[in-house]
Amino acid sequence: MIKGEKKLIDFLEKHMVLLAVLFMSALALYLRRQNIWFYTDDYIYYFDMHDNNIQTPLYYLLVRGTEYSTMSPLHAIKWIGGLADFGVAALGVLLCGNIYSLKDSMNQKRGNYEQIKLLLLYAALLFAPVVYLRGCVWAQIDSFAFLLLLAAAYVWDCVGKKGIVVAAIFAGVGAALYAPFVPLVIWYCLCVKKEDKLAKYLWVAVLAVVVVLEVTVCGMVGMTWQQGLLSLIQWTTYHPHTGELYNSVGEWLWQLLMRWLYGIAVVSLLAAYRRRVPYMVVAVLQIVLEVCCGVALGWSQMKVW
Repeated sequence: MIKGEKKLIDFLEKHMVLLAVLFMSALALYLRRQNIWFYTDDYIYYFDMHDNNIQTPLYYLLVRGTEYSTMSPLHAIKWIGGLADFGVAALGVLLCGNIYSLKDSMNQKRGNYEQIKLLLLYAALLFAPVVYLRGCVWAQIDSFAFLLLLAAAYVWDCVGKKGIVVAAIFAGVGAALYAPFVPLVIWYCLCVKKEDKLAKYLWVAVLAVVVVLEVTVCGMVGMTWQQGLLSLIQWTTYHPHTGELYNSVGEWLWQLLMRWLYGIAVVSLLAAYRRRVPYMVVAVLQIVLEVCCGVALGWSQMKVW
């Protein structure tokens, strides 16, 4: 073996994890770029402000902000959701990696095993079908809102009660952007394991931020403050396309599943890494969610924008 080959092999061995992350990130970015030009017929219902729409004032403010970019609002929202996927994957790895950081520093074999698991988690959070479809195909901002929720969880995990204001702001903005995540925020705050009792009341601060944001932003998008507050719960009762009450329990349950599709997919992957849910159960769940995506997507409606 010549000297140059040895140096190359040593470099690859030393930076294998980084190179794997770069390769997966480049591939994920390429795949997302390919679908920026595709859209489904129902995307317009999430951009207009029809009666009883399920979007929040903060969401419409974000859409109006994209009008000042060099691309169409549809493409801008897709890029926001697509790029947020990388942030969700990175923060998810950081949050899960903290569990074993001290333990693995004393056990090299265990550390290598956890590195591989973290790489697989990073790949799963980028390439899971639900994650891929929700942002780049459906132009939804679930990933951007969830990124803010993960940022809040990371701040709380690292700083504790000293970071309650920052964590509440991050979580509040995320929930205000995508109202179906409000129950997820409350559930996390009530279940978070901290000795400080202040953690149990974090959700109150988050809801306060959400209400203040929605009421403040209403005037900027032509909505009343009453409409802004109602937008936080209208997703539970009104159809996102027609703005009418659901006609059946089945239709209502289906639309609730669609609203929580991204959250279920990502939370289940994080839970699998933390060994709270068996791997096989999560794998089956991802397949079921993908089937639901296929049914909802309606491949025959796919067109080129």
